[in-house]
Amino acid sequence: MSAKVLVVDDDQATREGLKQILDNSGFHAITAATFQQAVHTIRAADPDLLIVDVRLGEYNG
Repeated sequence: MSAKVLVVDDDQATREGLKQILDNSGFHAITAATFQQAVHTIRAADPDLLIVDVRLGEYNG
């Protein structure tokens, strides 16, 4: 079973690029574009690792 990685970034190109790299490296990558989507996805998918943009809309840090 491969590790689930959640990529959270509001930039579509960055999000899709990281997903492709992770998928090609044997991980199961899932994505979210907003903080709210990330919270929902964390609760639903229980990822093993998060890669999060530091500046994400109204939420920073």
